[in-house]
Amino acid sequence: MNENILVLYSLAVFILTLSPGPDILFLISTTLNRNLNNAIITAFGLCSGILIHTTGTAFGLGYFVSKFPELLSLIKLIGCMYLIYLSYLYFPNKKHKTIINKNFNVLIKPFIQGLIMNLSNPKIILFFIGFFPQFIFHDQWTIEFQFYVLGLLFSFISLTTFICLLIFISIVKNKLNIEKQSKNLSYISSFTMICLAVFFLFTEIDALIK
Repeated sequence: MNENILVLYSLAVFILTLSPGPDILFLISTTLNRNLNNAIITAFGLCSGILIHTTGTAFGLGYFVSKFPELLSLIKLIGCMYLIYLSYLYFPNKKHKTIINKNFNVLIKPFIQGLIMNLSNPKIILFFIGFFPQFIFHDQWTIEFQFYVLGLLFSFISLTTFICLLIFISIVKNKLNIEKQSKNLSYISSFTMICLAVFFLFTEIDALIK
């Protein structure tokens, strides 16, 4: 087992969880609307969706890679290209604006709403397909099982990060410039994505040459 890969993976997941996107902006909006409990329950729904996406990725891509291991390098290289594309998307442009809705009503139960929000986003599957193969950490465990472990870790880190962030925002919401912090996090996320892509790209090229 390569513990260093899991540490790198955990750090990447933590930074990506904080990246401004529809999910985290919705949670922040809920918290700012003086409904911390609903925000936390919604976060549980979102992270439950991650586990369902993980199952699909493990059964689909994991099974495919286990049957055709020679294609793993190709999938990793394609994943690196996708991470570079994500870096471009995360990088804030001049029109970057964080939209926080402070006046809205939750129409359905928070957990169900979070679950639906996650499952209705097909980009998450694409992200997992590009992300998980880069972090194969064990030579003997099956690819499917490693994907499950990565998915569970992703869900746990995301949920923990969400809860800590929402509690923090609920405490200092009157003093926090969310739009400015959101832009800073976008820069960090973009930088993290490009660094991961370059690192894994050169690592895979070096492995192929050898």
